[in-house]
Amino acid sequence: MPGGYHGSTPVNWELLLCGLVVALSPLPVVCFILLLGAPRSIAKGVAYIVGWIVSLTVIVVGTLILTGGHPPRPDTAPRAAVSWITGLLGVGLVAFGLWQRRREAAGPRPPKPPPTWMAK
Repeated sequence: MPGGYHGSTPVNWELLLCGLVVALSPLPVVCFILLLGAPRSIAKGVAYIVGWIVSLTVIVVGTLILTGGHPPRPDTAPRAAVSWITGLLGVGLVAFGLWQRRREAAGPRPPKPPPTWMAK
């Protein structure tokens, strides 16, 4: 076989670790805990977990289909489009931060009433 691989494909530990971080991030757990206080919490909680697992599966399968199961080769430069998109995202985030800072400097706004889901 080319590349010196004999037998099974080696495990890409970096991708596996990134997948675990995404899967175990605290945001889904917080959302699930909030659902437990809602009416019909069991049905909503089960639907949320099933949807979360299905979406993770779709992302993993889509990534494997698009990449052919092979990570990018080391020491390769990203395409120009990726560099431009990354740069534009960075500029957009800096602009958003400056906009928020200017908004905070304008003074405090009147407090909003708490949402109804927090009343429980």
